[in-house]
Amino acid sequence: GLTGRTAADGLAVSRPSGFVGETVKEMVGGGFTVSDEHLFTDLHALHETERLFVEPSACAGFASAVELSKMTDYLESSGLGAHWENAAHIVWATGGALVPEGEREKYLAN
Repeated sequence: GLTGRTAADGLAVSRPSGFVGETVKEMVGGGFTVSDEHLFTDLHALHETERLFVEPSACAGFASAVELSKMTDYLESSGLGAHWENAAHIVWATGGALVPEGEREKYLAN
């Protein structure tokens, strides 16, 4: 089960909200979890390629495009498959500017 123990403390929940699920069910096709290892891989890649630092939870969105691209049945059934090659994936990766330098160094060393 979900423990809530993660480097993505800004996103950590032990169970998803039933209220939120019901409220957004017509707008959301699904959800996923991301391992801390994956978050740190993306955190490092963003820092190395773009010289940008964000906190681990801000990296969760990067996995969505990768995971969605593997869901070919869903892409086809939802009508997204025909547009996938021309799709632009925007990740709202906020957070990190106020992370203390010591914490930032720990994240980058992880």
